[in-house]
Amino acid sequence: MLAEVAADPARAHRAHVLVAFEAYHAGPLLAQGLVSAGAPAGEICVAVRPQDVPRYEKHPPGWVPVPADRLEQFPLHVGHGRCRFLLAPMARVERGLNIVDQGGRSLLHVACLVVRPVLVMEEPAVLLAMVNSLAYRDGPSPVKVGTRLLITRRA
Repeated sequence: MLAEVAADPARAHRAHVLVAFEAYHAGPLLAQGLVSAGAPAGEICVAVRPQDVPRYEKHPPGWVPVPADRLEQFPLHVGHGRCRFLLAPMARVERGLNIVDQGGRSLLHVACLVVRPVLVMEEPAVLLAMVNSLAYRDGPSPVKVGTRLLITRRA
């Protein structure tokens, strides 16, 4: 879809995608998913916490990290101008961040929202899954549970 937009001189400036998500930790995961799906890593720009930028500079992830307080630099001033995908937290892009060119034209062709589904707790399968996940997360290891069962049976 972006290739078609990029090939049209009247719309080529809009050959960019915004992917908004809920929390910073989702950005690198979504970037990895895009890379796995075939998107070139060098075309993916991920908003990261400003204090995390030095860590990404020390160990480059393949995609282009940009401080979340500098999103107005997308796409022309990050990734040598090659970035086509901007992945950013909703809180940073929901309040009218305008990603525009010098003439004020939007640079975005597509804006996507990525959210986790809301669980309906009235459904028995969902409720059971939630309880089990909490038990596995907070409970003792399975080895300890097995040992406890053996001790209880012998008693």
